[in-house]
Amino acid sequence: EDTDSSAIAANKISITPMHLDPTNHEALRILNEQWSDLTVDK
Repeated sequence: EDTDSSAIAANKISITPMHLDPTNHEALRILNEQWSDLTVDK
């Protein structure tokens, strides 16, 4: 299951709440890149 990945994602979001703003495309892109790195890491 995705429990660990979800926890990591939730952790990042709680640390960087601006990522929750859907209009902040730059922040969303950065989060997306970090997420890709995490999934590749697995």
